[in-house]
Amino acid sequence: MKTCEKFARIQADYQRDVTYLSNHSERHRGQPSARASTKHAHTAKQNMARALSRHFYNCRLCG
Repeated sequence: MKTCEKFARIQADYQRDVTYLSNHSERHRGQPSARASTKHAHTAKQNMARALSRHFYNCRLCG
């Protein structure tokens, strides 16, 4: 699947956020902030999928 630079940038931004939240969750295991970070990471993954799908559908270079 060939994608454009914007697709890669969107994906990298979301991956950075997911990694940050996941690492925070690992560092603070068992605390309320860790559970919140886990939920936020899951939500960020869903948002990433939605954003990439929308981009792929609308982009002339990707789709």
